[in-house]
Amino acid sequence: MFSVSMYHQQNSKKQFTFAQNVRCFSEMKNRIIKLGLLFFLTITFTNSFAQKNNSSPDSSKYFITGKPLSNKDSLKFYEIRLISLGESIITAREMAQRYTSTYHFARTLISALKIPNSFDYPFDSVKKYISILTPPDKKFRIFTWSLKWGKDSLVTADSFEFYGAIQMNNKEKLELYGLYDNSTKVGKAEYSELSNRSWYGALYYQMAVVKYRRKKYYTLLGWDGHSMASSRKVIDVLTFDEMGKPVFGAPIFDMSDKKPPKYRVVFEFRDDAVMTVRYIKKKKLIAFENLIPPSPNAVGLYEQYLPDGSYDYFVFKKGKWIKKKLLFENVKNIPMDAFSPSGLR
Repeated sequence: MFSVSMYHQQNSKKQFTFAQNVRCFSEMKNRIIKLGLLFFLTITFTNSFAQKNNSSPDSSKYFITGKPLSNKDSLKFYEIRLISLGESIITAREMAQRYTSTYHFARTLISALKIPNSFDYPFDSVKKYISILTPPDKKFRIFTWSLKWGKDSLVTADSFEFYGAIQMNNKEKLELYGLYDNSTKVGKAEYSELSNRSWYGALYYQMAVVKYRRKKYYTLLGWDGHSMASSRKVIDVLTFDEMGKPVFGAPIFDMSDKKPPKYRVVFEFRDDAVMTVRYIKKKKLIAFENLIPPSPNAVGLYEQYLPDGSYDYFVFKKGKWIKKKLLFENVKNIPMDAFSPSGLR
């Protein structure tokens, strides 16, 4: 069961007084931005490292006896570190500890992935704290995780910042693309093609792979804590350009409203609500719960929208995810377990 998204929704943000220690919070915000930049500079730097040429000594390869560890044992060693840091990112009450743990988590993950054949190591114990998704063709895998902003993780969260990396399945060298969370700066998010350096950050919990005219579209479903007032669900798409670099967003979401297709779909709703967006593999469709305003006066105020219990859906035809209405009326024998947390497996 994928537990990270459930954790954030069940431990959702609660109100607190921003007026308390505003100066301290501002200083912390500046520091985390610097740490984020350092993380991605580090990832960019490591892109040039070939695993087969990485002959420098690594202290993680030596244990009590002083004898070198195997690649698998070295990865287990790093996994233990990542478990501790991942738990701190989610549960540490102090903001300073959470962002310090985030920085060290990124550095540790990079070190682990530099070990030869790391792509085949599953990091199963770390999946409690981060998301790791791999498509059936094993072309790549994508890591995403979130950092909760706020004075005390147990009582508040102002917003979430997302981190991630794409590891390509390259046996010759480490090919790693860092993901910059740029969601607050993307003007028209639903109509923008983005690079890994301008990523619309989210915690991905499911992937659907579709193909049209020899081109694969890796459709990603994600969660975004967004703000104190609202949360978001995101349906994005990942492709790779002619140079093999990742590209997020493509005009393949036909909303059937006589408007140009969207590059991604973003649903925003009240923070204390839970909205379902799920890929139903057996039916090859994406089901999503409809959102409505609580009153006529709230139309357009998406931070007040709530799910109404009805579902629409997307089906993939001729290179487009096409929106259809009335899921349960038009699609028969839908496996209901696909809507449960276990359905994310």
